[in-house]
Amino acid sequence: YIVYLFSSVLLSNELTFNTLWGNCTFINQSNSLSSKQITQIINLEIQKMYNTHGPIPINNFTILIADSKSIASKHPHWKWSLGITYHSPDKIILKDPALSKISWSKFQKVIAHELNHIMLNRIQYRHTIPRWFKEGVAMKTANEISMYHKLRIASNTNNQSLFNLSDYNNFKDMNKQEFNFAYALSSASILLLEKIYGENTIERIISYLIGGKSFQESFYNATGTKIENFNN
Repeated sequence: YIVYLFSSVLLSNELTFNTLWGNCTFINQSNSLSSKQITQIINLEIQKMYNTHGPIPINNFTILIADSKSIASKHPHWKWSLGITYHSPDKIILKDPALSKISWSKFQKVIAHELNHIMLNRIQYRHTIPRWFKEGVAMKTANEISMYHKLRIASNTNNQSLFNLSDYNNFKDMNKQEFNFAYALSSASILLLEKIYGENTIERIISYLIGGKSFQESFYNATGTKIENFNN
């Protein structure tokens, strides 16, 4: 259905521009969003991540702003997601803010969140990175971590079975409530990492990842301890 999705959009709304990560094909189905404004935001967010983490492998990627609820409906999380990122080839599908009923500032955060996934997906040992780390880093990058996420954690502290971090290495077969808690735990884990090991811990881990090490190796090199100890 992905092939159909990208072949069925109106080509008149398509443009390609250069970024630090490679050429981006941008497809805008929205009637309310300026393509020029969105492409400027995409380049700005990529520049920020480049300044923080340095260069990553160059490759072409596609970003689609979808104005239809039926787009990518086969993805289990699409009904409540604001954006979805695919790998090989790199693609981002974003819901039109008019469809998802979110503010312009929130939409910019969604763009940054999904672009962060593109960055981590280009790392050699991306398959070793747990989902909780990917989502937590994306939320931190997009400045999405809020009191809501902290309250989700606080309201479940009596249920210790929810806090086995290794259970969140992937988010498969989750309903909306479980999915939202997984995001809250991911964000809390990132905040805790920086509180325990220092405010630049995430940048250090990603630096080792970009340098060609697995997540386990990168975590140990950045923190001096094994991931299992942090999980405990």
